[in-house]
Amino acid sequence: MKEINTERLLVAGITAMGGRCLKLKFPGVAGAPDRLVLLPGGRMYFVELKSASGRLEPSQEVLFPKLDALGFPVRVLYGHDDARNFLAELRYNRIF
Repeated sequence: MKEINTERLLVAGITAMGGRCLKLKFPGVAGAPDRLVLLPGGRMYFVELKSASGRLEPSQEVLFPKLDALGFPVRVLYGHDDARNFLAELRYNRIF
């Protein structure tokens, strides 16, 4: 499954929950996550989408723990199944 299809699944799922799934670009910062997920109730996640066999870039391996340490969770989703599981987790735990 192509990454663009996983991205579409994520955007549609977050939108259906009443949230926003914004495309990110951090000018001058290497390793920015792909998406910012904003959910009702003030919940937010940075989300990086990879193919099922994908790998993080070295700059992402440095940046993501820093974001997480600041209290901003970063989720790395490897393929369509991870995206579906993430959406199910949000719905099940009502983390929105």
